Amino acid sequence: MHMKIPANRIIGVLMALALLAVCALPACAPSRTSGSLPRSWSGAPEEPGVTIRLVRECVDCRAPVVVTVNGFLSEGDSLDDWRAALAERYGKCAWVHVDWEAASIASATAYLLTAGLAIAAIARTKKVSEFTADDWRRIAALVDANSWRRALRNAQTAGRALCRYLMAHRRDAPGDRYVLMGNSLGAGVVFVSLACLADAGIDDAVESAHLLGGAVTNDTEAWRHALRAVTGAVWNYYSRNDEVLAYLYPVATLFANAPAGRSPITGVRGVENIDVSARVSGHLNYKNNAAAFLR
Repeated sequence: MHMKIPANRIIGVLMALALLAVCALPACAPSRTSGSLPRSWSGAPEEPGVTIRLVRECVDCRAPVVVTVNGFLSEGDSLDDWRAALAERYGKCAWVHVDWEAASIASATAYLLTAGLAIAAIARTKKVSEFTADDWRRIAALVDANSWRRALRNAQTAGRALCRYLMAHRRDAPGDRYVLMGNSLGAGVVFVSLACLADAGIDDAVESAHLLGGAVTNDTEAWRHALRAVTGAVWNYYSRNDEVLAYLYPVATLFANAPAGRSPITGVRGVENIDVSARVSGHLNYKNNAAAFLR
């Protein structure tokens, strides 16, 4: 016995199957094209020296947008180290980079000379091991205009600019998700941006954040607040071999806090501390080795 099926029902079934098949394709998932990302974006007048630029179009536009931020002494650097670090895990993502006034080798040399002279002046009367907190504050005050402290302030500016960029682009492409990566003081830029997003109540734009040798506070309450802007984890890669963070960071911050790149962020759900001491021998070696440990 043959059942006669109306032609219009057959057509309807076929159309439904076609629709299901199409929606099973990756293209049906929330996505974007790199064309939705501005090729260059500059900070507001109150955020001078900050430019955010598209470095690479996406290969897989379902993947999150990666945002990288360099740190101290990186002004004018090429992005070859980031390119190698991102290649395996994030090589198909659209890639955006934040340029900011992070100081150069020349300005840092001037700082070290000034700091050395200040330390030598006090060391005439006592051993360096006997320096008090007040002594270190005097030294910091003498070199207040030095490149490290200036870069700390500029990191605040860059963080606010990145926050504003993410909020503006979120309005244009609400489906976009971001992975923020900051090296050295660039981790400070990331932190300020996350705190800014948390203040604005935006909790679904940043998928994860990665701190490589973070010259940023490890304060528990500060990071609990910043984590409100992250749907996944904050990965904190730290090295016990980082002498820049061990000595220069405390002086520059007047011993106000400990750096996350030297001392893990503890007591914060959502922060994953990764000890990379076996691979990172110093403050300038994180990005060159990141391909081996980046999550």
